[in-house]
Amino acid sequence: MPKGIFTRKVREVIRVVGPSIAYVQLTQGMYSRIDEKDAEYAGKHNWLALWNPKTRSFYAVRNVSLPGAKRRSELLHRVVIAATEGVVVDHKDCDTLNNCGYNLRSATAGENCRNRRTHQKNTAGLKGVRFHDHTGKWQARISCNRRVISLGLHATPELAAKAYGEAAKKYHGEYARL
Repeated sequence: MPKGIFTRKVREVIRVVGPSIAYVQLTQGMYSRIDEKDAEYAGKHNWLALWNPKTRSFYAVRNVSLPGAKRRSELLHRVVIAATEGVVVDHKDCDTLNNCGYNLRSATAGENCRNRRTHQKNTAGLKGVRFHDHTGKWQARISCNRRVISLGLHATPELAAKAYGEAAKKYHGEYARL
């Protein structure tokens, strides 16, 4: 956790570390990075670090009580950009605890998927690259509009990753994850 001063004496949950950056304390000893302008709202609530096994990452979330003893969850990144129902929020750098405004953008579900990290079962360690057993070469593939496009077989994983990167820029634009 970066050094800084606490902005509130009563509840030490917000730490301002610069002219525009603050950290919100979560459970499990974790913190979420936010803009200083959002610190006042975030400091009024208790935030949890919630693990999402699908994305293999933590999210800052709080429970909201509703009439009739009902509850719902509120995700900090959705609050920061005032996302409406049905809008997907994408973390540009894939760090789900970096909830600064510059790192968040509205996206469709497909655009959000394009910005995913490498799949956990990917043995090559490079997005869009896999070893092709029958040829002994590295294959590059990309998904676009629910179709898988083969980008050819390559001698090295680096060459296959380069082919994927070029195709990702072409098909995925600003949502390309290289």
